[in-house]
Amino acid sequence: MAEENDSRLKLAPPQQRLYEALMERRADLGEWYRAAIAVVNDIELPDRLSLAAHALREVMEKLPGDGISLDRGADLPTKIRNLQPPWAKAHEEQERTGGTWNGEISEPLQEFLTAIQVFFEGQGHLVNSRRADAQRFMKSLHGTAGLPEDVQQEHAKQWMRFHRFFDSVAHHRSVAELDFREQIAGFEVFISTRLKPRPTDDFAAIDALLEED
Repeated sequence: MAEENDSRLKLAPPQQRLYEALMERRADLGEWYRAAIAVVNDIELPDRLSLAAHALREVMEKLPGDGISLDRGADLPTKIRNLQPPWAKAHEEQERTGGTWNGEISEPLQEFLTAIQVFFEGQGHLVNSRRADAQRFMKSLHGTAGLPEDVQQEHAKQWMRFHRFFDSVAHHRSVAELDFREQIAGFEVFISTRLKPRPTDDFAAIDALLEED
């Protein structure tokens, strides 16, 4: 098969293990992950790191399934656009009074301050919801069963760090290729040991806990 001779599609053993674990959970997840690796390996492809990051972010957002959604930030541009009308009214009022605030909170400024308060409260709720969902997802994985609560919380934080990284690169954050590949490698180990744990993974987790005592 031509696919077998395409170096872009070849997976290293750790990558193959994650690919199989994802395919067992949902076939499209495995294909998205494999596509991300192929994109990274295609050195002729423009903007390949952002494209790969987008695919990996999709894997992370769809992987939890079962009603757990970690993709709650897609409406952020709409929320920001909703702040523009009250800000425009407040700015127009400022210009009418000579271009400086006079120390009083006018009605247009009050409307904007109310809108921005609602926005930040919503963002705070969003962060808390994402954290709670990440913890719930981590608890649902076989490789985390029976671990102490603080360890599971740290796993959830690590999940969110991976998600933030891939999301930022998907939005064209500049990143060195070596750093990007290191993040992928860390993500592969982090997820595969939890989706498809092996006895050696369990021993490593136990050793890590004993070292903390």
